[in-house]
Amino acid sequence: MLGLRDVYPQSRSEIPLIRRAVDRVLPKGSVAVDIVLAIMEIEAWFLAEYTHFELLYTGITLEKVNIAIGDDAQTLDVENIAHPSETLNTVYKLVGRGYRKKKDQVSDIVDAIDYDRLYVELPERVSALKCLCAHLDLFLSSEMAPESPT
Repeated sequence: MLGLRDVYPQSRSEIPLIRRAVDRVLPKGSVAVDIVLAIMEIEAWFLAEYTHFELLYTGITLEKVNIAIGDDAQTLDVENIAHPSETLNTVYKLVGRGYRKKKDQVSDIVDAIDYDRLYVELPERVSALKCLCAHLDLFLSSEMAPESPT
């Protein structure tokens, strides 16, 4: 079993405390259980996969994203952003939209994300995503392995 949790609204300094608390409460047994902490929010991953912006709204070019966030989206350490959903809000306001974590908008974003990039390229830039991908790889390799004949 695998869970995913944002660190926000807790502060970055509380990450070790959150990790200890998670370790204490997760059941120990024959079924592996873990929780990946998205530093600071999973929306940081949306920022890292910046190619989806222009797919959703042609007015949100990479150049405009860089100006809006005050950094280069191609190299930015998105885990250092204190409140990634607010940064997304700033980016979407470039075209008169906003970001409010509403189901329809999140669904549109999720549909526009380049999952090849998210899985292959971005884990090297986003440690929590790397952790999630490692868990998925382990699960898929054990689930997809043929059973031994009995």
